[in-house]
Amino acid sequence: MKKKFKTISSCRLCRSKKLSTVFSLEDIPIPEIYEKNIKLANNRQRFPQTIIRCLNCKHIQIKETINQTNLWDNYTYFSNQTKDIENHFKKLAIKIIKSYNLKNSDLVIDIGSNDGTFLKMFRNKTKVLGIDPAKTVANYAIKKNKIPTIINYFDNKTVLRIIKKYQKAKIVLAFNVFAHTPSMINFVKNIKKILDTKGIFIFEAQYLKDILHNNILGTFFHEHISHHSIYSLKKLFNAENLKFIKIENINIQKGSILGFVTHKENKIKESHLIKKLIKLEKKYNVNTHKKILDFYKNVKKNKNLATKLTKNFNNICGFGAARSGPTLLRNFNIENKIKYIFDDHKMKINKYTPVSAIKIIATSKLYKLMPDLTVILAYLHNKKIIKKNIVYLKKGGTFMILYPKPKLINKKNYLNFIHD
Repeated sequence: MKKKFKTISSCRLCRSKKLSTVFSLEDIPIPEIYEKNIKLANNRQRFPQTIIRCLNCKHIQIKETINQTNLWDNYTYFSNQTKDIENHFKKLAIKIIKSYNLKNSDLVIDIGSNDGTFLKMFRNKTKVLGIDPAKTVANYAIKKNKIPTIINYFDNKTVLRIIKKYQKAKIVLAFNVFAHTPSMINFVKNIKKILDTKGIFIFEAQYLKDILHNNILGTFFHEHISHHSIYSLKKLFNAENLKFIKIENINIQKGSILGFVTHKENKIKESHLIKKLIKLEKKYNVNTHKKILDFYKNVKKNKNLATKLTKNFNNICGFGAARSGPTLLRNFNIENKIKYIFDDHKMKINKYTPVSAIKIIATSKLYKLMPDLTVILAYLHNKKIIKKNIVYLKKGGTFMILYPKPKLINKKNYLNFIHD
């Protein structure tokens, strides 16, 4: 089979060749590609996940880079499918418009704009433009949300096209895509080019300190090739003549940072919180080899626990065809035990997961099939899923959560769990 990935020999943030392998997770397929039959699903490929650390800037990243076309074909994640995300975007848009006194003539660009949910919040206040390589979501943004969207990658060619046709941006957004780019250096160079002299680049990304502290294994897959610390990012921005002005540590996806960046020439002062957070990273050894390795030791510990907990169940299903699914199933050694996965996404129902070929069926069938054990793969929504399916527990079913560690939830302990 043709190799569909490359391995990097230099750091994505600083181009140093001093890279150290910390650990390797189980190989997984691209999570978002679901097939209409078992044969096509079986023909999909798994890819290694080697976690490496740059000895120069301390950046944590995945060694393997998958062909970008393969990553974004038939993409099934839509921002509007999660109400909490939509509300989060709405509150942030109001805050950004007010904080930076945005006018109708200002341009707001969203990199990885998905279905246009975020830009929809700015549309009546400013000019908006989306950029996204995934046709499925970008076409929805154009047709349904009426958001002008360039269906392409955020590269130098796209940037020059935007500057020529539109204007430089007062606000550039990159939410949950700042971990996706194969070259962080080129990405930031292009941010600098497209950003107005008084413009602000605002990004949201899962935070390495929280990933390690909260044991968030589910964030490791090939879409997320970088796992950011403030220490490493500050080095990156400084190298490109940009500066952090503000950072907020928020609880989206169990722990993220909301970063605000501008040109060094801009007179806005750097928040004192940035130095404080970098000191905290140093205090908790966030950027060290040992701390990353300790995270992996915990993964192996949880794998043994998951194996032990599932041992006495025969009829096992999964709940939530989430992007984190393959990582969790493979690294907790339960992929081959799953009969079906329950989900309500129209683009996933009656299709099969890549390689493992597990059929995805509607969540309404949970009560008809009544599996002995249902493993929640959409780990961010553990409590919501259990609250919606208390009847399943009362009828004798059992859920198993995998985050923060494997645990069985049944009719005896569910109240304590959902109120914790």
